[in-house]
Amino acid sequence: MDHPGWAIAAYVLAIVIAHYPIAKIVSTLYRDLGVEIHAPNSHLPALVGAIERGLFVGALQLERGEFIAVWLALKVAAQWKGWEQGLGAGSAKVQGRDLFNVFLIGSGLSIALSAVSVRLAEFARWNNWRMFWISLGAACLGTALIWMIAALHKRRTDRKRTSVL
Repeated sequence: MDHPGWAIAAYVLAIVIAHYPIAKIVSTLYRDLGVEIHAPNSHLPALVGAIERGLFVGALQLERGEFIAVWLALKVAAQWKGWEQGLGAGSAKVQGRDLFNVFLIGSGLSIALSAVSVRLAEFARWNNWRMFWISLGAACLGTALIWMIAALHKRRTDRKRTSVL
């Protein structure tokens, strides 16, 4: 990217704007599993997500996508034990596989929205507004659909829990 403004725009889109839908989807999925995150350091995952999206944008702008694989390997290594053991005990236990799936969804969204942010900045730089709006619309629609699926499943799970009680 020749003009730094477009490169900066990609960072703002990925770090700031993408945070909200990703956080909404991930928190919905965790609540569906019965995991409430209110710990004193519950802001740390959001901070890691913002930093990783910034790193992903930089890696993609520099055409060094392999960095994303290294970053994900570090995240997987740090959480491996928790995924093996799960959370809680007895009937309230959350399976590690479910926690891993939420991790994959959040990480996948971070990668996808970082890549879209880079492309949107490129389309704007090239004055290709048709592709800009098509790509932005597709990203918004896809993200909204993922959130709707997560929210619908949560409502069904809530109804089942309520009807059992």
